[in-house]
Amino acid sequence: MALHIMLKVVTNILSNPADPKYRTLKVENSALKAKVFACPGGRELLLAAGWRTEGVGKLGRSERLVLPEDANMTELAQARDALEMFLANRLNTSG
Repeated sequence: MALHIMLKVVTNILSNPADPKYRTLKVENSALKAKVFACPGGRELLLAAGWRTEGVGKLGRSERLVLPEDANMTELAQARDALEMFLANRLNTSG
C-alpha cells in the first residue's frame, strides 16, 4: 500500500510540477501516517527521493516533507518508473 501511495504522490507532481500542493506532505496526515510513515523505510525513501523536512521544532507548525522547486524531474520520473516496474513485477509474481 505504501508504494502505491508514493507512486501516486510522484505521479501527481510530475503531472502538475508547478502546483505546490502536490509537493508538500503533512507528516500528521492520517492516511500518510498510517500507510507510508508507519511503513519501515517509507519516510527514508521519500527523503532519498529529494523531499526535505520542514516545520520541525516550530511552534504551531506541523512537520511536513516538501519537495523543493528545483528538484530534478528526470530523477523523479525515473523513481516513478522504478516504482511502477516493481509493483507490476510484484503483481505478476503473486498471482
